[in-house]
Amino acid sequence: MKNKFLLNLLLISNVFCFENVESKIENFFSLVQNKTINLIIKNNETKINSNLSIDGDIIFFDSSNHDNTITKIQNNTIFTYDFQNERLIIENADENFLSFFKFKNFNDYKVIKKSIFEDNHRITYSNNIYTLEIDFNEELNRIMKIKVVQNENIYFEVEILKIFENNNTIEKLLITNDWKTVDWRVE
Repeated sequence: MKNKFLLNLLLISNVFCFENVESKIENFFSLVQNKTINLIIKNNETKINSNLSIDGDIIFFDSSNHDNTITKIQNNTIFTYDFQNERLIIENADENFLSFFKFKNFNDYKVIKKSIFEDNHRITYSNNIYTLEIDFNEELNRIMKIKVVQNENIYFEVEILKIFENNNTIEKLLITNDWKTVDWRVE
């Protein structure tokens, strides 16, 4: 009887704990609005240190230290500022990995698995196209890693290092008349 009670108590506390973590993950996405997130993108064997800034409905992805580009995503359009070649590339976008940082896009996902991994709570979500793994550290009260998988292939994986006030990425986007515009949008 006593063991059954303890087992039920443990089960209930785990369910509550994971539900609380799910709420904290949702809150994290809303709290990073108008902030800059320093992160590392893992791309095959390469690790790219970059910054992601969220300014209302606009996302800025600054990887200029790696490839001399800053990407701006607004609605369904991607603007890539290539500082090395002095060109602006414009293209359509349905969904991309940066859009996961806009909380409203995250609402289409359902929880499919919950576990604890390396002192982090791992919540696995799915929207029938992508599987999204989020590692949340309760002690730091923030997301540590995000991995998106499509058809068993890692679509992208990021490690979040720190969050700070918005660093005004838009100020870096000054272009001159010498820049070439490449428009790849499909109507």
